[in-house]
Formats: sequence, structure tokens, C-alpha cells
Amino acid sequence: MNGLDGNRYSTVHVTPEDGFSYASFECVGSVYDDREEFFEVLQKVVKIFRPAALSVSTTCPTGHEIWRGVAKAIEPLGMRLRSRAADEFPATGTVVSQAFTTRRK
Repeated sequence: MNGLDGNRYSTVHVTPEDGFSYASFECVGSVYDDREEFFEVLQKVVKIFRPAALSVSTTCPTGHEIWRGVAKAIEPLGMRLRSRAADEFPATGTVVSQAFTTRRK
């Protein structure tokens, strides 16, 4: 399923399988978008899909560091940051990939 909201584009893909399922949510926005709104969207995705594992990748101009708020938005929902990797690309900015898993009870 694809959607448009102003200047933002998003895609939801769900593949149900016996024993495991896969869901992805991809969105394209702007560095000028409201960061809190971005974090709210991430929280909604976690609440709806309740994943056991979650990966979040962000691409922003160097210095914008939106990735710092990702863990703050997701961890209160029972997810724990397991790893983070960042690479800087001169023509693009910084790509940060973060992996989360459900906290064990």
C-alpha cells in the first residue's frame, strides 16, 4: 500500500507467513519536517505491528542527527537498541542504521 501526505511518501508492505511474518514501513520526508511528528509515526508503526525485531535507517545531512531521537521514541514501547552503525557520504549526508529487539521480560 502506498500513500501521499503533503510532500511525504510512504509504503507499507506485509508478508504473512507460517512461523514468521514480515512487515516494512518506508517513508520519505524532508529534513524540514517536524521531528516530533516523525517520532510519532515511528511509535505508531511499533504499536500497530508489535515487532520482535525492528530496524530503522535514516539519511540526513551531516549534523542533523535525527537518529538520536529514534531510540528515545522507540525504547519506551518495550524495544531495546541492540546496535547502531553510521556512515557519512559526502554527497548525501549521514546514513544511520539502528537495530532494536523486544525487551525480554
